[in-house]
Amino acid sequence: MKIFCIPGIDADFFQHDYSQAVSSDANHLYFKARELLLNYDFKQQKFISNDTHSVSTGGLNKGLSVLDLGTGNGILLLMLAKDFHDLSYSGIEIIDELVDIAKKNFLILSEYLGKNLNYQIIKADYCQLTEEISKTIKHDIIMSNPPYYPVGQGKISQQYEKAISRFEIIATLPGLVKCIKNFLSMAGIAIVIYPQERSQEMEKETLNNNLKIINMSSSATLRKGEMVEKSQNKTKNIIFELKHA
Repeated sequence: MKIFCIPGIDADFFQHDYSQAVSSDANHLYFKARELLLNYDFKQQKFISNDTHSVSTGGLNKGLSVLDLGTGNGILLLMLAKDFHDLSYSGIEIIDELVDIAKKNFLILSEYLGKNLNYQIIKADYCQLTEEISKTIKHDIIMSNPPYYPVGQGKISQQYEKAISRFEIIATLPGLVKCIKNFLSMAGIAIVIYPQERSQEMEKETLNNNLKIINMSSSATLRKGEMVEKSQNKTKNIIFELKHA
């Protein structure tokens, strides 16, 4: 089992030997989610100045629910939980070993912080979660660093864990967007990252699911409010922010 670290935390966390390595995309999604939690009022659904609110309590957004689809070792949730102790964290992961690792990593973080973090890691295929289940479970922030590529667009690793984290063998873009539609609260925001060449497909699926793209940010710059034109080909990955239409 491999070890990785989280900036600002003097503890070792665990990563499966054969799963996808921790990448910079996790950092990009973390900073976007952190920006929302510090500067966006989910009740009023607008950005506001948040200088007077504590980071550790979630500030004005204390008690919100965060869901990570395809959580892996829990890296995204762990980075947020180290800053925002009083939120509710849920991760969905299909690989049994990664479910166990994510739970272990949350125990490590809880012990390090000396706090009982509110979290659950669920073993499931999020593309198969039904709308019926989602009627009683909603989340204010949904994050995902999903498989980027359809099957046939590159060489698939012989390691199953790496293969399904990179290619749409199980989780697909349409399945992800449908899951977001079902589990996102009416005032919530979803943030997902995909290669720029999948922008048109993302737009199509959001329309099909009565969602809308409210912002597209280059993962290279992440400038607040910067919109990435479809004609640009300079950036590799785009963070899409989605809301109910």
